[in-house]
Amino acid sequence: MSIFTFPEILPSKCSFKVQANTKALFSPYNQVEEIWQGSGEKWLVSLYYRVLKREDGIALRAHIHRLQGQVNRTQIRDFSHINRGSFAGTPLVNSAGQYGLVLNVKGFTANTAVAFAGDRFQVADRLHELTADVISDVLGNATLPLWPEIINSPAINEPLITLNPRSKFMVKDPMQMPDFARSARFFKDIRLDFIETLRP
Repeated sequence: MSIFTFPEILPSKCSFKVQANTKALFSPYNQVEEIWQGSGEKWLVSLYYRVLKREDGIALRAHIHRLQGQVNRTQIRDFSHINRGSFAGTPLVNSAGQYGLVLNVKGFTANTAVAFAGDRFQVADRLHELTADVISDVLGNATLPLWPEIINSPAINEPLITLNPRSKFMVKDPMQMPDFARSARFFKDIRLDFIETLRP
């Protein structure tokens, strides 16, 4: 199974959202809810191309065919996202064995508001979004509250990728792939849906 980088072909619309792994169970007697929460939240991506130049459409179609349904994976960035924070410094994972909804990081510029809620970064091939602002301490360390949760612990000194961070995806439903119908010069109304893959 191979991993390929998604082509830098700007979509007309780009949607990145997290699908939470939760379920509400309601009492049959008084309708009081009980919430079940599991791990394994996943990013869902939808890319829509209103019009594609012929060469871009052919390149995109070839990339989709290269994935062989759900066999291979593709690394996709959110074409519509821009971080507000600078992530100043050289942020690295501070220790091994980290899981859950926070990540301890070192290497930031000291005593600095390095990132803001909604900013995103990539670590260990996975995309995460900050759920609160982050300020580094006097040593350049910081704790990053994030979502989705870390389920595969990154290695110590793993760098944080903050420029065009990506995650790994597979085609959401190979049976619902778009028809790459086109005129002589253009492809029109192409929508591609992907779901994050968590396998190694």
